[in-house]
Amino acid sequence: METPTVRPDDRLAAAERWVVAVAIAAASLLVFVAVVLRYGLGYSVSAFDEITRYLMICIAFVGASRLLHQDGHVSVVVLLALLPVWARRVVEAIAALAGALFCLGLLWLGAQMLVQSLAINLRSMSALRAPMWVPQAMVPLGAALMALRFLQRFVRIVGTGPASGRM
Repeated sequence: METPTVRPDDRLAAAERWVVAVAIAAASLLVFVAVVLRYGLGYSVSAFDEITRYLMICIAFVGASRLLHQDGHVSVVVLLALLPVWARRVVEAIAALAGALFCLGLLWLGAQMLVQSLAINLRSMSALRAPMWVPQAMVPLGAALMALRFLQRFVRIVGTGPASGRM
């Protein structure tokens, strides 16, 4: 019996899955504890709200990449269904390239924001005084992951021939 090979893409997908799962679990736990403290004991911890926001940013950016990898994003396919297979592939390839280019632009801008925050040691204005590069790092990270996923999608679309049965 052959041992299945683990591709780097499978490892990346597993890492994305774990990051999102841990972030959701941590955010849920923080919200639960915050509610119990606030309404049960009359005590409020503002840092919990801030940390939860940062976790939600992580969930959004890494989760978007994970969803793109699974072809889970909402898309309008009504017009695509009317096109012949070759034209559908062309439109989908162009859309994948456009998505990759957009994400690469977001990566560039996010990296510039991150470098600037590190240079001036930008911190949150809350009592936590968290370094802002931590949540800001999710922007270029998520953009890089999504650019990779869009490029994978492009290669998959262009690589499928008419006789391959994909699409």
